[in-house]
Amino acid sequence: MSVHASEMRKSFAADSPGKARAACSAWLGDFAAHGPLNIRTIRVIEDGETFAAFVTYSEARVETTPRFFDGYVPLKKSA
Repeated sequence: MSVHASEMRKSFAADSPGKARAACSAWLGDFAAHGPLNIRTIRVIEDGETFAAFVTYSEARVETTPRFFDGYVPLKKSA
């Protein structure tokens, strides 16, 4: 698996695939540890008797100008 320059990887080891994925999910949900992320891949790999979950991600761009209704065309109420 190749990692692009702006992408980062983090791993989480555990004694079962479910626990490795749960540790990864807990970190992804902890916004005190990081800002918004773009997730590229999450993979769980067996390494002997342990498992590791690897997440490949990049930091998400956060827009400072709200753009909720770009291109919005209101529908007319039918009579």
